[in-house]
Amino acid sequence: MDIPTHVPLPVTGRAGFDADLSEEERAAQDAAHRFAREVMRPLGQELDKLRAEQAYAPGSPFWDFQMQVAQMGFGPDGLIGLEPAEAARFEGLIVQELAWGDAGLA
Repeated sequence: MDIPTHVPLPVTGRAGFDADLSEEERAAQDAAHRFAREVMRPLGQELDKLRAEQAYAPGSPFWDFQMQVAQMGFGPDGLIGLEPAEAARFEGLIVQELAWGDAGLA
């Protein structure tokens, strides 16, 4: 019996042991991570300083954020047309990155 002398390491990335992400999945993960860092973290800090009625009032930055989420394709409409297994993978990647940015906004 031959005992292997070399064991390949698993692929690791931002989320730890990545499940062999495709280029599209990795690009979506990177885009969501950038959005979380550049948009969500500062906005979450800003909204945390406001009273709830101010944070969610018409004209609040929260509503601009909601439009940005939709434009980036991070909302449910961004998954339309994908096979269920593919949609589940994308949703998991995106939600994880958005939650990293700000759990309350995610």
